[in-house]
Amino acid sequence: SFKKYFSNTSWLLFEKIARLFLNFFVTFAVIRYLGPDEFGLYSYAISFYGLFVAFVSLGLESISIRELVKHPEKRDEILGSVFYTQLGGAVIAISLIILALLITSEELFTSTLILIISISSFFQTFNVIDYYFRSTVKAKYSVYVLFTSVLMVSIIKFTLIIVNAPLIYFIVAYAFEFVFNAIGYLIVYHLQKQKVVKWKFDKNLALELLRDSWPLILSGVVV
Repeated sequence: SFKKYFSNTSWLLFEKIARLFLNFFVTFAVIRYLGPDEFGLYSYAISFYGLFVAFVSLGLESISIRELVKHPEKRDEILGSVFYTQLGGAVIAISLIILALLITSEELFTSTLILIISISSFFQTFNVIDYYFRSTVKAKYSVYVLFTSVLMVSIIKFTLIIVNAPLIYFIVAYAFEFVFNAIGYLIVYHLQKQKVVKWKFDKNLALELLRDSWPLILSGVVV
């Protein structure tokens, strides 16, 4: 058991260190290319979306993993309920972002950048597959997906720098990391002989999970 959990933790640690190392050089290159004004707008768009991201996850990550560990036989019901609940959260988050943009009267270009990033919230809902891998102590599959995604986006960003691409393409590249994650999770989940089509939404289970997660939602919003 020790070897199993140590290996699982090692995979997670490797992903964090590798991502930090790679992002450092990519971000440094992007900052030098965009300059203070455009990189400031790039960071602003990401941060604006970040204010509402708690409504996408709904604090369900740790709660989902807990339930998957306690009730592995209810895997499809738990994953389905969390997926569709977070999908609803994504709709709420985007609606709130649009409302906030109207209230703050942001410029059209700035609003476009923010909305491009916001669309990625729909793809973030496939992170439920990551919850499954963590609950079954198979973090290496999530690491395969996450590291491949960040590597692909890094290559895209370096390519954009070489071809002198405008700011909006870097925003699209940022959003596409979540798209790559979703595709990767679906592929790996399928290779593990699991099927997304078997996921089922259970209203009572979803409400029960939300009752447990509301303090985490509040914490996320405050942060």
